Amino acid sequence: MRELMQQHDLLPPTFESSRRPDQFVATFLFHHFLGAVDLAWLRALTAEPLSDEEARALVAVRELGAIDNAAYRNINRTDTLNASVHLRRLRDLGLLAMKGSGSRTYYVPGPGFVRPEGPAAGADSSRTEPQTPQAGAQTPQAGPQTPQAAAQTLKPGPLPAALVQRLPARGTRPGRELLQALVFDICAWKPHSARELAMLLGRRDHKHLVKELLSPMVAQGLLAFTIPSMEKHPEQRYAARRATDPQG
Repeated sequence: MRELMQQHDLLPPTFESSRRPDQFVATFLFHHFLGAVDLAWLRALTAEPLSDEEARALVAVRELGAIDNAAYRNINRTDTLNASVHLRRLRDLGLLAMKGSGSRTYYVPGPGFVRPEGPAAGADSSRTEPQTPQAGAQTPQAGPQTPQAAAQTLKPGPLPAALVQRLPARGTRPGRELLQALVFDICAWKPHSARELAMLLGRRDHKHLVKELLSPMVAQGLLAFTIPSMEKHPEQRYAARRATDPQG
C-alpha cells in the first residue's frame, strides 16, 4: 500500500502496530486532496526551497498539530539522523517550534507557520493548537491538592460522583487491579492525559504512571491512544477500549 501510494505521489499512511493485542492502526494524511490554494500555501510559507520530505512534514503538522522524529521517519521512510536534520532546518526557518527535550522532543507550528483561512484550511481546520506538557501542568504554589479536589479542576470536567468516591485517599496505595479498573472507567467516561490521570490518582510523577500502569494497559488492549500516529503528541490522551472496538 505504501509503495503504491508513493508511486502516485501520495503521502503513505503511518502505521502503529502492537503484538499484544495483535493489531495495527493506519493514519492517512489527505494532503493530496488539497486544492490550488492549499498548494500555494505550502509554497508561500518560506522563500527557501523545501524538500519533498519537509513539505510532507509540514502537511503532517498541519493535520496532526505536531510532529516528532518517529513520526517524521514513518512519513518519509528515513533514518533518525536525517529526520533530525530536516526538523531542525524547519525550526531554523521559523516554520516549526521545538518543545520538550531528549527523547520527548517534538515540534509544533512555529511563528512562520501560517494556517490558511476559510475552506482551504484543510482537514484539521477544527484542530486547536496543541498545548505543551508544561502548559497543561498545574503549579503546586497553592499547596497539594487531594485527588478529589483535583478531580473538580481538571480540564475534562468534574468526574461523576461514583468515580470520585473511588479515587484513592492520600497516602494510600491501591492494588494494581483496582487501579487498572479505576483508570479504565475514568478513560471510558472521557479520555484523559497521563498528567491528568496522575493528578487524579495522587501521583507526583506521571512518567512513572505511564511506565508502570498506562503502557501495560495499552499493550493489553485495555486502553488506546487518541492520537495513535504520534504516541508522544502533546495532546495525547488515553481512551478505554471496549471489547467491541475494532482491532485494526
